[in-house]
Amino acid sequence: MIDAHAEDYSEPFAAGKTDEFHLCFVCHMMVHCRFKNRDAWDRYRTAIREGKRSRPFHTRNFGRFSADFLDAPGLLPRAEYEQHEPPARRPLDEIDQRACMKETAPIRRASR
Repeated sequence: MIDAHAEDYSEPFAAGKTDEFHLCFVCHMMVHCRFKNRDAWDRYRTAIREGKRSRPFHTRNFGRFSADFLDAPGLLPRAEYEQHEPPARRPLDEIDQRACMKETAPIRRASR
């Protein structure tokens, strides 16, 4: 199950803007839960960066997602991972860097 995700939903909507990132269900839910679950988000991004992949979700089961990825204490979530080659592109890090840039960007005031 792959979901489209964008950080910018301002109009006009356009291909490549509102569907900029194509993410598996777990990655997509981690993106949406990242601000309230920063430790889990950081642990998950590290696991993905190292080439780990969780088993796929075939339905949108937020309860299982939460139990496996958000509620787990320790270094890694309870989810089982398979080891693969590290990904060439790191969309979760791209999303995180953009969010950090927005938080530290100066506020621009409209001129009169």
